[in-house]
Amino acid sequence: MNYYGLDIGTSRIRFFDSEEILFDQPALIAYDSDNDPIAIGDKAHALKGSGNVRPLDSLEALFLYCNQIFDDYHVFGIFRKTTVLFSCPVIFSETEKEEIKQYLLKQGAMHAVSDIEIWYAALGSKINIDSDLSSCILHIGHDNATIGVFSRNQIDHTAQNPIAGRQLEHQIRHWILEQCHLQISDHVLSDMKLLIGQCIAQPFPQSFPVQGFDTRTQKSRSMQFDENQFVQAVSGVLYQWSNWIYQFLSTLSPITQQQIAMRGIICCGGTFLLRNLAPALQNQLNIPFYICPNPDQTVIQGMQVILSRMEEGL
Repeated sequence: MNYYGLDIGTSRIRFFDSEEILFDQPALIAYDSDNDPIAIGDKAHALKGSGNVRPLDSLEALFLYCNQIFDDYHVFGIFRKTTVLFSCPVIFSETEKEEIKQYLLKQGAMHAVSDIEIWYAALGSKINIDSDLSSCILHIGHDNATIGVFSRNQIDHTAQNPIAGRQLEHQIRHWILEQCHLQISDHVLSDMKLLIGQCIAQPFPQSFPVQGFDTRTQKSRSMQFDENQFVQAVSGVLYQWSNWIYQFLSTLSPITQQQIAMRGIICCGGTFLLRNLAPALQNQLNIPFYICPNPDQTVIQGMQVILSRMEEGL
């Protein structure tokens, strides 16, 4: 039996086995003039601006995308028994998840299995979820945020928040447009996050030249944008996250609250690549926040744990 994992996100698609990531590329697909797919992932991204490139805005588009992956890696075949473990954002309905499962089975999978993303994140974080003491996991990805409390190898409490990495990016764009009258591209925003992305004000902030379109003069313009301006731009979203976490914790029993206050909250998801996000939340909530190594890989690492157990027959 061959075991594979498929992590479906609206920003990236990842395909892997128990040991390595085989495919990790943008969730984009390019079409020709007849609306037939001609490229996916990085190749589709390279065609942005010069071709018909769209995100995976339907299950049909997702299936076209996955067809290419499965063909490239020879996943299914008459003499190949394959199990696919998949995950998808919490915004997907149970009906959509079932459609994905049926698609995988139709493609040739002997088994298609899924679980909720926060469970994968808990396994990937390597916390001791078997303990009688409660552990808290906070996952903030591109499309959704989820917080969960685990003990005795089960999920005791969870909550979701639609405000995630995508909304953070929208807030940055909106702030720059409102305060600086500048519209910026996806590429510029990506560079900003990488070079000056920051959640705590700095005494000597670094700056970055931002190129965009001035909505007042209707011309291209460049300006210096620094870390502390970035902090101002994201402060509203950070406040909403901290308030959401506080409201969630307040619903827990006093004993569970004490255990979490003592053990802290484990953070994962690609949004935690943003510098000082965890310390900023810690400052607002007065609870320890710890970031997993490679937080954008935690869900995949949890899925790889399950794939390994499947291979071992556990």
